[in-house]
Amino acid sequence: MQRPLKRTTAILSALVLGAAGVTYWKASPGPLEEKPPVARARAAFSPPLVGHTPLPAPSVEVARPQQISLAIERALVAADPAMQETAFEVLLPELLATDGAAAAALLDRPREPGMRHRLREHISRGWVIRDREAAVRWMQGLPGEDKQVAALIAVRALAAHSHAQALELADEFGVGRDDGTRAYLLQIWAAEDPEAARRWLVLRGESVSAF
Repeated sequence: MQRPLKRTTAILSALVLGAAGVTYWKASPGPLEEKPPVARARAAFSPPLVGHTPLPAPSVEVARPQQISLAIERALVAADPAMQETAFEVLLPELLATDGAAAAALLDRPREPGMRHRLREHISRGWVIRDREAAVRWMQGLPGEDKQVAALIAVRALAAHSHAQALELADEFGVGRDDGTRAYLLQIWAAEDPEAARRWLVLRGESVSAF
């Protein structure tokens, strides 16, 4: 857990330091030589001058979910593909691991449709494999189309970890029958472990003729 945590903290720090550096450069009255990121970071933690009240040492605690959420929000509204990729591939998984509800709250804010759909996909897929019960409660509270799409994404994500759980989730939300997802998952399970698939169907009172 230490290495991903350090990476997330470093990303948050880089965003803050980078923004501060750009603001200072724009506000300067004359031409200045901009310091490279490493130099700016080193200067930020330089010893205080004599006679000045020292600033508190930087905290080594876990980056708070609110901080990660804010960094994601800034990246999602930015026109920088690299920042958005970092938000989805690094920051959002970290937020889902520490506070899934905070990650889900990102979907409640108004967004461009494409960005909203991508956010819904990442939350559905990432949360259900970390905390299935919490993710299910969240999906149950989504409006119609969001609920169906999120559930289908979660079913496909769960299938890589548990065929039974994926199929049970599909049945709970009534998804996967029309598009063939449920039948496909049963076929894969039957190929890998026919006896387990047969027992599952028998317990549910379903036909096992295909096996």
